[in-house]
Amino acid sequence: MQQKYVYAYNGLFNWIRGLLWVPQKGQLLSAYKTQQTLVWRNHYTQAYKVSQAYTQQPMDLSNFVFIRTRERLLLENKVKAPQRVNKSGKVNKLTAQFAEKSLGSVDQDLKESIAQLQNMLYVLQPSQPGAKLPDLPVAFATNALYALERNGAGAASRDAYEGLLLPVIRNKADYLHAEGVAQAIWALSNAELVDDVALWGKLKQLAVEKDFAPVIVKNERWSATLFSTPSGSEHFFQGELSEFADNLFFKEQMNLFEVYNGLIKAQSLNKELGLEGAIKHFETKYGDVLLRRND
Repeated sequence: MQQKYVYAYNGLFNWIRGLLWVPQKGQLLSAYKTQQTLVWRNHYTQAYKVSQAYTQQPMDLSNFVFIRTRERLLLENKVKAPQRVNKSGKVNKLTAQFAEKSLGSVDQDLKESIAQLQNMLYVLQPSQPGAKLPDLPVAFATNALYALERNGAGAASRDAYEGLLLPVIRNKADYLHAEGVAQAIWALSNAELVDDVALWGKLKQLAVEKDFAPVIVKNERWSATLFSTPSGSEHFFQGELSEFADNLFFKEQMNLFEVYNGLIKAQSLNKELGLEGAIKHFETKYGDVLLRRND
């Protein structure tokens, strides 16, 4: 398994907390008694399979670059703009050197893995127009699209967008989860690919249907139906983050902000997409989060 930085799991500490009866900060929830959308995850990367041979596996490689991209976003802020993410608003002198070295390692990993992803897209892309597409998961397409755009590699990959990634998304859009919808909307708006009214119509529909405020839960002691929300100490150095940053990077709110901002940008680029209703939906349903801070 690849090295983790932001998402490094403090396994021993959490194992001891689970073994001993100690007070927990998280809220106790029953799967049978809540109407909220629960996402089970004891630690962040548990939801993303990355095998030892990830460079040869499309889904695994796309998960790797996605995780590294999110880690880079947070590490860049911790190093260059700590007032945006740290609880103290300042550089933490105890962890500053680790953050700087981690950022350098993440940058190097992304430089290598983005090149590997581009090579993979070249191999997977049909050589002739109209040829049969490889049977790829739609999550691979949205991961790849998002990571390429976030890392400034989208312009060099436009052929793969049109020849592989977008056809996969069009064919399998019904299988997208909320994160995939957010990835696609943010990446397409960032790339200013807003002419496909049919695709945007489908993404708009899915954005309204999906729940972008899930509750992240982890296992509770000795129960298959009881869960607890994270304490905020599941990962190393997580405790130094502000509530806003913790919600963004560990509790799925990044997806909410990206889908909302993506819709706004796409609508500004092409009024014919008719995204006003979807934007209004987000402001009505999630306004307490979105309008509090959106920088």
